[in-house]
Amino acid sequence: MFELGPAELLLIGAGLIPWIITLAALVDAIRVPEDRYYRAGTKLIWVLVILFLNCVGALVYFAVGRPHYRH
Repeated sequence: MFELGPAELLLIGAGLIPWIITLAALVDAIRVPEDRYYRAGTKLIWVLVILFLNCVGALVYFAVGRPHYRH
């Protein structure tokens, strides 16, 4: 039988973190009701940035584009 050790579990966790960050950014960007709430850009641009740049795009979204208000 195949058993996962600590090293394998760490690698699996490290592989899932970028996907979780990307998914969180994508959901957050889609939930913004209007383009005027973004600090920069539009919803379409941010969704494309997040989809094409994955984790890097998500981090850029959180740093540059995410609205200040809570929705």
